[in-house]
Amino acid sequence: MEVEVFAFQAPGEAPLPRDVFVPVPAPAHRPRQPYRVRIETPEAVVVARRRGVEVYALTGAVPTRFHYPMTLGPILFVADTWRNAISTRYPMYPYHDAAALRRPAFEDLVTMVTAVDPAAGRAMLKRNPKTYDREKITLAIVREGLTRWATALRFQEFVPAIPKIGTPEILRVVRQGDRENHG
Repeated sequence: MEVEVFAFQAPGEAPLPRDVFVPVPAPAHRPRQPYRVRIETPEAVVVARRRGVEVYALTGAVPTRFHYPMTLGPILFVADTWRNAISTRYPMYPYHDAAALRRPAFEDLVTMVTAVDPAAGRAMLKRNPKTYDREKITLAIVREGLTRWATALRFQEFVPAIPKIGTPEILRVVRQGDRENHG
């Protein structure tokens, strides 16, 4: 069985932009028009976010802003409730904290980058030591199921409370990666 998820226009809300909110044929005598969210451009993400869709487009500008230059994305991080209502050509990752997608803190950005490139997530932690709250980063990494990656790349050096799951990479290899990933 498949679950279909749709967006609906709230009573009294301004008309929805048809390039992002695509009407779906509804059965006869339904009082409300269902919509699918179509995200084909970065601008569509902005429009969808303004209308309350919990989605965030991760691009290379985020790690670059935090001293790890890279080319990336856009990659969409989507709240679980919206995942089946969005159609897009971009890669899409679920993100369990919908509130964080509205205004992601540094800890959430590190977690999103870690989901895509764990070495970049480590570099962001290492290069921004006074920017994050250790408790928040621990909660985000655990909540998003990235504990195994965090252990493999020894995130515990920066955030000791992250549980160790799996085998950490040999310290020499991690240190070599740190040296080679100069930004």
